[in-house]
Amino acid sequence: MKPEVRKLMISAKEARGLLRAGKISHAEAKKLCQPYIDVVNEGAKRISKEYGGKVKKVHMASFLR
Repeated sequence: MKPEVRKLMISAKEARGLLRAGKISHAEAKKLCQPYIDVVNEGAKRISKEYGGKVKKVHMASFLR
């Protein structure tokens, strides 16, 4: 995993933890997690195109559960 993606993942997981603890609102968590979800979805799109499969995107609600 690239260092940039790892940093995005760590910040997204921290935001998810803060949301679960009630320290930040859902809108703030969404703002912090969106860059990581965009990178993950781009990778899923690339892989599905390479292997001819269907894209399975990560949604904000499923990530924050």
